[in-house]
Amino acid sequence: AATTGDPAFNFIWTSLHVPCVTVPAGSGPNGLPLGISDAFASDPPYCLELASGDLLLLATDGFFEWANSREERFGTERLEQTIRAARERSAAQIIATLHQEVLRFAGGTKQLDDLTAIVLKRV
Repeated sequence: AATTGDPAFNFIWTSLHVPCVTVPAGSGPNGLPLGISDAFASDPPYCLELASGDLLLLATDGFFEWANSREERFGTERLEQTIRAARERSAAQIIATLHQEVLRFAGGTKQLDDLTAIVLKRV
């Protein structure tokens, strides 16, 4: 069985064209997110040591590809600015802030993709 340290875990994020960092976890029934398959191949995983105060965001493209009425996308630059401005908040508050900023930017345009985010903070 694959674990989050296996390439199968990385594929789901790298196929979204966003950076991926593997944070190994246990194996067994709680070892993999739903829908991950051993059949996927990608670059070998690597571990990243987070220093105190570091923050890691994994977000699907639904955040940065959401467009406003002028067909301008939220983009990765706004995403990064939003995360940097909220970095002192809790992980849950950072995700909520990102969601609020994307909604504000979109100005009522229809959501066309999922919005999934994970924030890891080292305290």
